[in-house]
Amino acid sequence: MEGAIVAYVFFFPTSLLRIMSVLVPSSNTTQLGPVKST
Repeated sequence: MEGAIVAYVFFFPTSLLRIMSVLVPSSNTTQLGPVKST
């Protein structure tokens, strides 16, 4: 159970960034580039 929670906490921010980068326009995606690489 705890392992699943830890995995969720680690994967949620990553998936959220991916979803954001897909939803936002190309101009905003360019701004998020450095943040994603970091």
